Amino acid sequence: NIRVLNIGNNKIVYSSDLEEVFSGLVILEELHMGSNLLTQIPNNIGVAKNLLYLNVFDNQISSLPNSLIKILPFSQPGSFPENSLGPMLVLSYNQFKEFPAVLFKLRGLTELHFAGNWLSVVPDEIGNMIELQFISLACNHKPIKYFAWEAIGSIPKLQRLYLRGSVLPFRQTIYKDKDNNNSNNGKDVKEGKEGGGGNNNKKDSSSNKGVNVDVAGIINVLRNRIELELGEDYDDDQILNAKPKVYKCLNNININSIYNNNNNNNRQITFEYGT
Repeated sequence: NIRVLNIGNNKIVYSSDLEEVFSGLVILEELHMGSNLLTQIPNNIGVAKNLLYLNVFDNQISSLPNSLIKILPFSQPGSFPENSLGPMLVLSYNQFKEFPAVLFKLRGLTELHFAGNWLSVVPDEIGNMIELQFISLACNHKPIKYFAWEAIGSIPKLQRLYLRGSVLPFRQTIYKDKDNNNSNNGKDVKEGKEGGGGNNNKKDSSSNKGVNVDVAGIINVLRNRIELELGEDYDDDQILNAKPKVYKCLNNININSIYNNNNNNNRQITFEYGT
C-alpha cells in the first residue's frame, strides 16, 4: 500500500534485490532515489503504472529502461488525476551522454529535469514531448553542438526553459531533404561534424539544402512567451555573434521534495540553480 517512497541519499547500488523490491510497488505514485550510487533504474519500474514523480537526481545512470512507457501518466497525455500535479521526471546530474530513445515516447511528461549531464546534442525529437511545461538542460558538462531550437520553440504548453550554465550553439544550419523536412537531428554532430546531416553520406545539393537557423529570433519569441533562463552572462550581442560564456554552476546542489497528501494533492519541489 505504499504510494510515496523516499530512499534517497542512502548509497544504494543497483542489484537484483532492488528489482524484487519494486515488483510489489504497484500503486506507487512518487519515488525519490536521488543521491545514491545507482547505475540504472530498475527494469521493472513499469509495474508502478500510476507513478507521477520519479527522481533519480545525482546518481551514475546513463540509460533508461523501456518499461517507463508502461507508466501511464508518463506515456499517455492527460493520464493523471485532475487534482494532481503533472508527471515529472528528474534525471539531473547523472552520466547521460545522449537522450535515451525511450524518453521521446514519454509524451505525458509535464516536467523534465535533465541538467548536469554530458550531452552533445539536443535532438529535434524533443518536440514530440507535447505536454512539457518545464525543461531544464542547465549546467551541461560539455558544449552542446546541436540544439533543437525550433523543435523546443514549437512545444505548445512550454512555460519554462532553463539553460543557465550550458554552452549553447547560437549559429546553426539545418539541412532539408527533398520533402522539406529536417534531415539532421544533430546526428552527425556526434561524429564531430558540426551542423551535419542525418547520415554520413555526402550531401547532394539537389536534394538537401542548408538553411541557417534564426536562433536569435527564436530566442526572442521564446522570451516573449515563456520564462527563458539563459544565465545572466548572455546578452543579445553574444547570442547574435555566437559568443557564449559559461556560468559557474554550484558545486553543492540540493533537491528537496515536500509531498502533501491533502485534497489539493500539492507537491512542492524546491531546486537550487542548475537542476
